[in-house]
Amino acid sequence: MENCALGDGEIDIVAIAELMAAVNPAINLSIEIHSQWTHFPLNILDETYFQRHPAPPGDGLAWYLAKSWEKEIRNEWPADLADGEESWNLEQEHVNVSIRWAKDKLAHVLT
Repeated sequence: MENCALGDGEIDIVAIAELMAAVNPAINLSIEIHSQWTHFPLNILDETYFQRHPAPPGDGLAWYLAKSWEKEIRNEWPADLADGEESWNLEQEHVNVSIRWAKDKLAHVLT
């Protein structure tokens, strides 16, 4: 698994967004970026993978939002980041590129 800005990868994001919008015009799409320098395995075929990543109880979105409000808002990067501040700067760059790309390439399916 490799991380990049939206539109820089090999997945046809425009076609997927158009298909999703055709099926459900009121669908919500979000951009989620996880940039880092270190490549990591995504072993979803390992029997224990989903035991380590269980589904949230009940309404998953409400559960995740509640969890996010429990955390303090950071004013600086955590000292224990695996890839450090350089990785966080890359992630911010990917977010900015992704937003510009989405506005340019997905405007016809975004409202």
